[in-house]
Amino acid sequence: ELWRQQQQQQQEEQMRQHEVFVKQQEQQRLMQQQQELKRQEEQRAWQQQQMQRLREQEAERRRQAEEQQRRQEEEMQRRREAQEKMALEQKAALGIRKVIQKMRAVGADEFEVVNAELEQVLQQELPNVGAQMEQLRNEAHQMRAMAQQRIETEKEAKRQEEERQKELERIRLEQEAARKEFLAKLGSQVDALEKQCTALKEAAASADGGDGDDTSADAAAAAAA
Repeated sequence: ELWRQQQQQQQEEQMRQHEVFVKQQEQQRLMQQQQELKRQEEQRAWQQQQMQRLREQEAERRRQAEEQQRRQEEEMQRRREAQEKMALEQKAALGIRKVIQKMRAVGADEFEVVNAELEQVLQQELPNVGAQMEQLRNEAHQMRAMAQQRIETEKEAKRQEEERQKELERIRLEQEAARKEFLAKLGSQVDALEKQCTALKEAAASADGGDGDDTSADAAAAAAA
């Protein structure tokens, strides 16, 4: 009976050891599963971090590309605007200089018309010439002053020429009148000399004819005188 009890106790001990072993195996398996799950979660977390970093890098690359494109477009826009502004300034300056050139050769009869045209083009186009504004304003004012001075000089020269022509005409008329007066006096003197010659010839003819009386001789002498 004692042996049977010992056998039973051994079996029970073996069963308890087996149960302990099984429990240890189960615990070890659970621990391995938990470790595997943890490793997988860590792997997924790492992959998510990598994906997030890649997404952030891609977003940053896209942002930089968009920023670069925006800067390029802004630069191109600034260049276009600068070119358009330059073209407008050149067109405005050319319009002003065209009228300034007309002022250079304007005559007295057209000065008022060209001057009004210059004032109008300066008012309309001078604000559009940019940095050339002061230079073109000075050129316009200087050319207007030069044109006015030239016209005044031409008027004065014309007036002096007219006075000179009038003086020459007056001198010519005076000379013509003096010439006519001289010719008239000369004609009178010639007539007088012809009459004297005729009287002398008659007196000489009377003397050659014989005894002329003194009365006839006196009369001939008086006629000659």
